[in-house]
Amino acid sequence: MTDQQDIDAVFDALDAAWDRVCALNVDALNPRQQLAVLERCEKQRRRIPAVEHPVINSLARQAPSVELGGTVVHAIAEATLISRTEASRRLKEARDLGPRHGLTGEPIPP
Repeated sequence: MTDQQDIDAVFDALDAAWDRVCALNVDALNPRQQLAVLERCEKQRRRIPAVEHPVINSLARQAPSVELGGTVVHAIAEATLISRTEASRRLKEARDLGPRHGLTGEPIPP
């Protein structure tokens, strides 16, 4: 079981690593090396939904509107500072592509 401290520590380390990445100067790299950097950026970009989908699905499944102060879409939009349209798109994507669970909480295979 992962607790909030574990999650905070992992994201703090990730934030620190991304701060270092953002400080890199790629001007001295040749074009092939710059393309390799872009490949690695794309790899990171594609990993984000693997974290987001289970969180969004769990939130949609477990959190009552009263606790969220509105719908799941509104809560996601407010917490992440994205539009409600984008929050709705992410919710739909998480439902379609993320892990699914049955009525009693058991994982459902894809």
